Amino acid sequence: MVDIYVPEDPYSKPFIVLSFSRQSLLTLGFTYEQVSSLTDEDMERIAASLATTYPDFLKRVRFNVRLYLAS
Repeated sequence: MVDIYVPEDPYSKPFIVLSFSRQSLLTLGFTYEQVSSLTDEDMERIAASLATTYPDFLKRVRFNVRLYLAS
């Protein structure tokens, strides 16, 4: 019999919506030199700036879940 992975707390399992990495910046056309010049602190600041782009994220999640459940 095959074991099936069951998380300890399935209600806490995250589902990643948005993320980026230095590798993804390379695929966006930034040069290796440009990407290499970014510190972890720079990346954190960029991430924080991106987070402000979606101030109503949880409202959008609620809306989409309700649509999904209604279908």
